[in-house]
Amino acid sequence: DLARAGSASDYRGPDFRKPFARYTGQTPSAHGQIRDFPIFNGKYSTSCYLDETLLAMADLFAKDIDVASTERWNATAAAFLHRPYRRMAETGLAASYLLALARGGEAGCAQLAEIAQAAGVAPAALIAELHECPHLYDLVGETTAEPYPATLETLRSLRTHPLYQRQVLDKMRFGDSAMHECGNLYTASMPGWLAAGLEEAATGTSLDGASILAFGYGSGDAAEVVPMTLVDGWQVHARRIGFAAALTGAVDLDQARYQQLHDSLELDNAVEPRPSTFVIERVGCAQSRDRGALDDRGIEYYRFVQ
Repeated sequence: DLARAGSASDYRGPDFRKPFARYTGQTPSAHGQIRDFPIFNGKYSTSCYLDETLLAMADLFAKDIDVASTERWNATAAAFLHRPYRRMAETGLAASYLLALARGGEAGCAQLAEIAQAAGVAPAALIAELHECPHLYDLVGETTAEPYPATLETLRSLRTHPLYQRQVLDKMRFGDSAMHECGNLYTASMPGWLAAGLEEAATGTSLDGASILAFGYGSGDAAEVVPMTLVDGWQVHARRIGFAAALTGAVDLDQARYQQLHDSLELDNAVEPRPSTFVIERVGCAQSRDRGALDDRGIEYYRFVQ
């Protein structure tokens, strides 16, 4: 339901990024490709994720003029988020639950007050914080600054509350185990989790007509949350995804082999790829300043395995 999707964007300065200037004078790896390492600014980047997720959810709730935020939340059978690591996605979803209560009228605020008091947090301070829009860029360089102190303190307590399982963990259970095997998939993170979750749910869970939420996020600058509804016959297509099958035959790496793979894209005694798939055979490393000559540094050459 794109008409009701919530979105948010803001300039985040030095958050997660890949500055091209870092490549200047860099020694290429063994296969000739520059090392494309992103910069992650720790606590600041984590705050950006939480902030943008909450702002996108607030935008979604604002568009739900005929559905209360708590009603929307309770009707959501599953949620799939951008997850650089599991706890960040869990924190974003849990904070969104608090936001749903804060915008859920008298009953929602009463429930939120109970949760806040159990955490030793003033309910009024928590509600005000969830309605504000902090300017995170102003906090750059302030390593001790925390834009959502009441929210995070409440979440620490909420994790031991019986509500946490039902209102947070149960909504992210589909595909969670499979995603533990994937690490950070970057752009594919949320679609990957969605695929894994629907494939798992199709094995016996009744989600016909169920509402789900898909949270997208990008490099600290933007977030989007899209409400979706599973249509009749979804299980047939979900069973064709093959997410679990794609994880079979994985190669477990120790530190030495990880470093070898990272530096050369080759492994000693590597497992042969499965048939009927494309693999990267080599990465170009030719360098030429001659006009018209091919400079294929970093270009991937694929091979089809019969």
